[in-house]
Amino acid sequence: MAEEVQAALDDMVPALKDLQDRGVFTADEIHQIVDRRRNSEYDIRRINNRRKADFLRYIKDEVNLEELRKLRTKKIKEKEREERKEGEVGVAVEKSIGDRHIVHHIHNVWRKTLYKFGKSDVGLYLQYADYCKEIQAHGALSRILAEALQLFPHQEGLWIEAASHEFFVLGSIQNARVLMQQGIRALAGSSPRDLWMQLFCLELHFVERMKARKTILQGGEAANLKTENEEDEKTDESTMDPHKIARLVYKNAVESIPDNVKFRLDFWDQCRLFSETEKLQRFIVDSIRNDLCKDNAEAWMAWALYQWEQKRQENANTRNNQRDGSDEEENEGVKEPSVKKQKMDASKDDNSWSVLDILRQATEALQTEEMYLKAVRMITRYVANLQEEWQNDEENEDPDISVGLELLESLFKEAGESDFFSAELVREQALFLQRLQRKDESIECLEKFAKSHPTKDSLKVWIHLAEISETGPVSVLTQALAKADMNHPSYYEVLLHLFGAKLQSNDDTELMALFQKIALLTPGFLPITEIEEPIFGVPHALDACMQFLQYLNDKADTAHARKVYRTVIYESSLGKIFTDFSDDSMITLVEQAVMTEQSSSDKRAVKRKNLVRLYEEASKLFDGSEVGRK
Repeated sequence: MAEEVQAALDDMVPALKDLQDRGVFTADEIHQIVDRRRNSEYDIRRINNRRKADFLRYIKDEVNLEELRKLRTKKIKEKEREERKEGEVGVAVEKSIGDRHIVHHIHNVWRKTLYKFGKSDVGLYLQYADYCKEIQAHGALSRILAEALQLFPHQEGLWIEAASHEFFVLGSIQNARVLMQQGIRALAGSSPRDLWMQLFCLELHFVERMKARKTILQGGEAANLKTENEEDEKTDESTMDPHKIARLVYKNAVESIPDNVKFRLDFWDQCRLFSETEKLQRFIVDSIRNDLCKDNAEAWMAWALYQWEQKRQENANTRNNQRDGSDEEENEGVKEPSVKKQKMDASKDDNSWSVLDILRQATEALQTEEMYLKAVRMITRYVANLQEEWQNDEENEDPDISVGLELLESLFKEAGESDFFSAELVREQALFLQRLQRKDESIECLEKFAKSHPTKDSLKVWIHLAEISETGPVSVLTQALAKADMNHPSYYEVLLHLFGAKLQSNDDTELMALFQKIALLTPGFLPITEIEEPIFGVPHALDACMQFLQYLNDKADTAHARKVYRTVIYESSLGKIFTDFSDDSMITLVEQAVMTEQSSSDKRAVKRKNLVRLYEEASKLFDGSEVGRK
């Protein structure tokens, strides 16, 4: 081994001598480099215990050394230019053997690393590939990716990386296509979604590149040239589909993965990132409509969303025309008939379907909670968007606004008569009625649902009702708590809401009893429950304790304040639970407890005794935590 290491070091002598002669490194630094490399060479040549970490550390040291060499070489060249008064940036300086040596050595160590560990670790190939991209070693990168694909043909990321390199770096669309197709065949049994998607995007990028190239070639004088066959060329161009290959890729992809709406929607999303893909988008949406709308809510929503985007563009064009004073007579008085009066004829032209047509038809075809809920939410957003667009032009208001409101009324009525009328749907109905200034009807529908369903199924309905009820949130939440099952998380959540509502309204009634319930139940609902929308200001149990302690301190109620902090810190496991949950919040609670004692009217000796105990117990709580270590 010693002879091999010495031979390797001897091969480095000319390059290191060059670096020393040129003043990049001093003699002492060269000795340090040699010593470090000698140790690293011994480490990676161990017979029985070669470690991957030794190889990677060796590479990291060499990469850092190369960065240092580049910085010093740059300074040396700048100094030489100043001395020779040749300050032009374009001065050509030939590289010497020392400039190439370290990079060459890094490649050599990487090859040894891959030879030893690469057959079972694709991550090493990816790291080496990243390094090659960083230093723009395109030839080495191609070889690495080819070798990696032979060893790991079932890694989608490798095929994508190799194809991207071929197209975006080397400029070869043919090689990129071949690689992606080989990857798809290699992974045919596992439905390679990412490969299909990236092949599709590859074709879209290629079209963009061709359009940019055409624009450049037709610029300047070429744009003014006329040919005898100009009309024929225009005709050919209008009939040519630049996305023909992308369309073919999509067809093959959906044949491979036929029943996945999300997969098809991902293709549509990619199309929207590229210009002039309207026909391709239409093709994708039509395939979703024709193949999947029969029994899939997401397919219906995708079709409706597409028509919404078309409608939005049409409205924008209409407003522009109106501002320009054109088409006023043509558009005057034109209104679309109500959805209720329109006949849902599946044979009519796809473009004649409106958003509301589609959603009405969807709820008729799929009478499920999911479909109704998705339809209601989209119609609500759609109508709100139209109202915003036309708010300054009430005379020409889009007829879909009134039609959409009628359709919402109809859907809520149908859902209410069905078996799938859910808490989410009734909340949407309540919000709809509130927007129409029909608050009494909104409260009525919430109360009807809440009182006829268990609290665990109607929790959000109760909370919504508490927000808008004329009797106030405390009364409503008290009813909800009485109906809730104490062993279900909904009881605990209602308890937190009720506690917050009482604090906000300064209602002391049974406030201490509610706190004790929270303290008793919290250990049984771990990890600590956090309310997503703390409408009444209490997101979790620790915050409830902090707010209550502050509330009692503000009222100078020392006796109850002591009972609160002692329950948390001394008499239960809450202190440890809260400390694990949030050190910072627990520190705030301890500080509030200190304020309780400091502001008490007790004798000085009693205060001192209470504070000492408080500090001791707090120290135990934070022992081992980040706060305790500080």
